[in-house]
Amino acid sequence: MKMTAQEYARRVKKVGPHSPLGTDCLWAFGVGGGICLLGEVLRQRYLALGLEADLAGTLTSCTLIALSAVLTTLGLYQKLAARAGAGSLVPITGFANAVVSAAIEFKAEGRVLGTGAKMFTIAGPVIVYGTLSAVVYGGVLWLLGGTASACGANFAALLCYFLLGCAAIAVCEFCSGLTENQIIAAVMGFSVLLLAYMMPSLRSMFNAGSAVALVVFTALSAGASLALGLRTRSFTLGCFVFAALCAGLSALFLLRSTWLTEAFSAVLSALCLFAPFEEFVNNSFSIPTLVYYLTTAVLFLFFTAQGIEKRRWN
Repeated sequence: MKMTAQEYARRVKKVGPHSPLGTDCLWAFGVGGGICLLGEVLRQRYLALGLEADLAGTLTSCTLIALSAVLTTLGLYQKLAARAGAGSLVPITGFANAVVSAAIEFKAEGRVLGTGAKMFTIAGPVIVYGTLSAVVYGGVLWLLGGTASACGANFAALLCYFLLGCAAIAVCEFCSGLTENQIIAAVMGFSVLLLAYMMPSLRSMFNAGSAVALVVFTALSAGASLALGLRTRSFTLGCFVFAALCAGLSALFLLRSTWLTEAFSAVLSALCLFAPFEEFVNNSFSIPTLVYYLTTAVLFLFFTAQGIEKRRWN
């Protein structure tokens, strides 16, 4: 007997267990409200530490996303979502759960075609149609009387926001390619983006002159030499490169100390991933900002692909 879709749905509804609507609504209300309450507690805590309101709100969102990613990796968020339903999916934690769960599910298919390609299988449409809605909204404002210059500034800001997202995703992809542990990758990516966000404030702390720059560049040289030695599996090469870099830094410190200070300031400015976007939106259109985000995304994706390819052949 051929059964229509409507008849099949009626039979499934008749045979299947009935969902207690009142209990489900209470669970969704309680869990969703609890997540929002936790966000407000975190926000007030950050404000009590002396942070500005905008930074406190951003750190609250980042903390909730990190907690959701960790709980999803441990398999706890899925159990909560099974009872809470939309109460756990509507807040920002649901977005993080959708990304991390897809990354874990397709991990077996490889880090590029699996985790990397299908990480946004669920969350991707939200990003795409959210951006499309913003573009349509800007177009409507322009048709209703907005000036051409204001409309162009809005579209340029959306473009810069998109490129900022591409750069952040590329950085997190690189962090994910450094380890096979999803928890470590999530914590590493969150920490790197948080450090990049707070770098403008941290940069003001490093103003002691060339001595601080020498110490930081020496530490960076040690890290780069260690990475080179591990990748080439040559301890001698790593030590030789570190010695050469230390000699060059010492010469600069003795002969041209101002060069070290200027280079150190330039490096810290390059690590401020979010600062160019704020300047772009608040001031004017900037080609260097767009080039900066494009370069960051391309470089980190290239490094990720090279690392994965080398690991596959080894």
